[in-house]
Amino acid sequence: IGIMQKALQIDPEFAMAWRSVAMSFSNMGVRPAKLEAITKAFELRDKVSERERYTIEADYYKSWEKSYDKAMEAYKRLLDLYPDDTIGNTNLGILYFELEEYDKAIAHYETNIRNIVEDRLSSWNLIETYEAMGLYDKAHQVIERYLRENPDTLSFLLKQYNIYLNQGDYDQAQATLDKCLTLDSNIQSTHDTLSGHIALLKGDIAQAKGFYEKAPRGNTGRRVNMANLYLLQGKFEEAEKEYLKKPVLQQQLAFFHLRTNRSQLALEELDIVEEMTNKAESISRRIQTLHAKGIAHAQMKSFDDAMRIAEEIERSIPTWMRKKLIRYHDHLLGMIAFERGDLAESIEYLNRAVASMYAPLENFPSIQAPFIFTLAQAYYEAGNLF
Repeated sequence: IGIMQKALQIDPEFAMAWRSVAMSFSNMGVRPAKLEAITKAFELRDKVSERERYTIEADYYKSWEKSYDKAMEAYKRLLDLYPDDTIGNTNLGILYFELEEYDKAIAHYETNIRNIVEDRLSSWNLIETYEAMGLYDKAHQVIERYLRENPDTLSFLLKQYNIYLNQGDYDQAQATLDKCLTLDSNIQSTHDTLSGHIALLKGDIAQAKGFYEKAPRGNTGRRVNMANLYLLQGKFEEAEKEYLKKPVLQQQLAFFHLRTNRSQLALEELDIVEEMTNKAESISRRIQTLHAKGIAHAQMKSFDDAMRIAEEIERSIPTWMRKKLIRYHDHLLGMIAFERGDLAESIEYLNRAVASMYAPLENFPSIQAPFIFTLAQAYYEAGNLF
């Protein structure tokens, strides 16, 4: 950032310097400063070359989920002129990934890797895409290829741990995690938490608890992990205490109330969550919040309110995000039918929602597991046990 800021002192209308500053702030997670800088670059886009203009426009529109379609159009124009442009292929691939158009994402990442075998970001994104598709062997191949050129790269080894975990190969996951610790002793806290995940998945709650408790008190990750352990053991009061510690974990608390059928309390928390999502201007998060509110109304037998929310969800989904988000509409209709006692209709909608969940990565398991559980619940209530 420092070098670019010096350049901007010399030439405040240096558009690509503003873009570079924006990307640096984005990597640092400082969104307000990122938006300010990319907006400045956008305002100066007529002062740069055509290639740079398309890059700036695309990066600007990519800053908000609501304008992803415009970002994609700008990246496509850039790639029409310069098919091997690294930025264009990377970011258009990311957008396709976000929209669960995985085959299209892969094509753009592979273009970059063909041009630069050691392209770190495209290799990483390709791994994530294969992981999302459940193609774990292909994900391992990309990791091994990258590690041959860049041995002992910690982030890629940790990604390998994650894939082993998804495959249920817990011994390999632990061995990979232990190797990471030998390479960098500073990741002891990460090692403890991830070892806790392995213990939990192996059914050793006591060992998982021991690992999770090594994290500093008040740490958000520790609180969420401990709350999950308490929920598994039916210790609901203890779980709620974790959510209520300062700062209150509003979203987790809202879903906790939903799971324990305290629908009115869930709605109160979801009103706060909805306000936060509106500020973030995230369509996906808003749809997820509306979905949760609809379920709360269905639990309360307020079917008119629940149906109104289902209709609002369907209206709010842009065409280019329908594949990813329509599942929330279908799932909510399934839950309304379930609460009404119409199990055949419920199963139809819930099956449709589950079938659309191509990716095991969408906040897995916090999204996918409840969808599958409610479908199983509907089958159980219908007497269809096999």
